Amino acid sequence: MITIATPDELEHIWNWNGAVQTPVERCVHHIIQECAASQPAAPAVCAWDGELSYGQLDRLAMGLSGQLSGLGVRHGHVVPLCFEKSMWAVVAMLGVLQTGAAFVLFDPALPEGRLLTLARQVKANVIVSGDLERQLSSRLAPNVMALGKFVSQSLYDQPASPASSSSLSDVMYIAFTSGSTGVPKGAVITHRNLASALHYQQDSLHRTSSSRTYDFCSYTFEVSICNIFSTLAAGGCVCVPSEQQRQNSLVESIASLKANTIDLTPSVARILSPEQVPSIETIVFGGETLYTKDVARWWGKVNIINLYGPCECTPNSTINGSPTSIEDATHLGKGLGLLTWIVDVDDHNVLLPMGCIGELLLEGPIVGQGYLDDPEKTAAAFIENPLWLLEGSPHHPGRPGRLYKTGDLVRLDKDGCLTFIGRKDSQVKVRGQRVELGEVEHALLSCDFVDDAVVVLQHDDKQGARMVAFVTIHDQTSIREKTFI
Repeated sequence: MITIATPDELEHIWNWNGAVQTPVERCVHHIIQECAASQPAAPAVCAWDGELSYGQLDRLAMGLSGQLSGLGVRHGHVVPLCFEKSMWAVVAMLGVLQTGAAFVLFDPALPEGRLLTLARQVKANVIVSGDLERQLSSRLAPNVMALGKFVSQSLYDQPASPASSSSLSDVMYIAFTSGSTGVPKGAVITHRNLASALHYQQDSLHRTSSSRTYDFCSYTFEVSICNIFSTLAAGGCVCVPSEQQRQNSLVESIASLKANTIDLTPSVARILSPEQVPSIETIVFGGETLYTKDVARWWGKVNIINLYGPCECTPNSTINGSPTSIEDATHLGKGLGLLTWIVDVDDHNVLLPMGCIGELLLEGPIVGQGYLDDPEKTAAAFIENPLWLLEGSPHHPGRPGRLYKTGDLVRLDKDGCLTFIGRKDSQVKVRGQRVELGEVEHALLSCDFVDDAVVVLQHDDKQGARMVAFVTIHDQTSIREKTFI
């Protein structure tokens, strides 16, 4: 085994990571159906285009499942869902799952050429869309099932289809992410993956039957999948704004939907204040680095949660759900439903000790299957049996294992929590020294009068490589501060 950790440090790391979490052997739609059976009259979806109780949601999903089965949708198929924000998108997700198929979310705002590429990658034969997206969808797949208020009765009248033959290792959904060659990569997530994530993460997400979760994100982002399924699995209500509301009247929309939980990037949260959204009890930050000045505006007024997760391992991998201070809230927290390891940036067979910056590896039941029809990229990112894992430590036997290489740089702190540093591919060398551009940006953003900052590497024939910072500062900033920055 190769490691630069001392024996005591190695033992400490293995004390946290000695046992892999047990997978949860459930299909996710079965969890939602159990909620519907136990509380059929409870609100499940409150949207700009309608409201659904759990009983209504389940009946519509069963009806859609029957109609999709009639179109030939079967176990093992992948069905694109093309919707603007709508209650019907939630119906579509559950309806597809009940056929035994998987879904992939399409955002109709994306260029049609990209959507066509994605449709071809999943070999789409049937696509489910909203009424407004019917025409676009007809150019993406041979068969379109359009949902809206005019088809709701036909779904209620549709005989329930036979129970699907979904197995726990079956694909539940596919989330596409950018590929280095320009071709999107489809991250494959199974029922076992997401059911395990829901089981291990619900408490830290503060999801309960009283939750009214505002689903802000576009369907391009898998955060929406987390919002929907974590809320429904807890018996709460998913609040769905229109595209216009979420982009142009966020405050008013939160109030009208009576939302008490919201998931935002820090940059979007900066346009809000606690005073504007008094119904919000929990704010969830994710998708970007969280700074103390972002936390300070909300501290002591709402519950603050900091999430991190690559789409290859369900939407969330680590959660900091109970921070003890403003500074602590900026940390990523600990893995839930998985274990976290930090290795050398250039060699994943070298395990790093606490305090060192390295690449984050994830191990456990929420690590996804890999990339759709791409064994080469899957093998590069999802590794098996690194030497230090097989070796173990003096008091912990080694084991075989499969881990995902995130490409993210983090530091393991003494309490077992992670601090995000930046992306592996944003490391550069300046005058022979390795520099993380994200750390420089972090230092700039820590200045109270800086609104935003981006640091890039510039190459000059005379001076060589140098860092250049582009900074946006407050309009009210004094000339003296501007000179300083």
